[in-house]
Amino acid sequence: MYEYLCKEIPGFDKKATNFFDAYASLKDFVNRMDSEVISGIYCIYHKDIFEAVYSTNLLMRKVELLITKPSELAYYPVVKVMMRHIGGHEVYGAIHAQEYGDSTFECPDKKSMNEMLDRLLTDDDLLIHLNKQMIKLKAQGLYNGGYEVVKLAVNGRRSSIFFLMLKRRKQVSSLTLVIIRICMNIFVKRFQVLIKKPPTSLMLMLV
Repeated sequence: MYEYLCKEIPGFDKKATNFFDAYASLKDFVNRMDSEVISGIYCIYHKDIFEAVYSTNLLMRKVELLITKPSELAYYPVVKVMMRHIGGHEVYGAIHAQEYGDSTFECPDKKSMNEMLDRLLTDDDLLIHLNKQMIKLKAQGLYNGGYEVVKLAVNGRRSSIFFLMLKRRKQVSSLTLVIIRICMNIFVKRFQVLIKKPPTSLMLMLV
């Protein structure tokens, strides 16, 4: 992507500030955002997948608007502009975010994306509405899925609740249900061990 932008936009490499595999420097930069006015173009890349996820978590609290395909970020507590999906399963992420009201609808092409960005830049009420909806959903606990999983694991709950939910779906085979149940039991056992002495990476993921 970076190489593509440098090719398509003359002088992009000179205008952008890069944080490539520089997680410590990125953290210091994010910490300054509350006390300094930050402007410019910033490119962030981490080969380490954990640092990449943590970077997203840090920046998510500072940004006003996120442009993304409807991946797992569709479920993040941040106002979103949805680009065209890539995987077929991502369609449901876009539908979910749009229905709950913290995201735009999916913009499948350049024309619809430009129109959406123009609307957001010229209509303050729309952006304010999306932010208010995000705050409302946070108060309702919509974004607390990760915390709820931790509660289930800590309290010793097994995969029965997941098993019963999936059993109601006729299209899920018995073999699939058995595999899911085994995997959930393994996850719970391992998580109960980790929770007694959680590593730093685990705590960062839960923040």
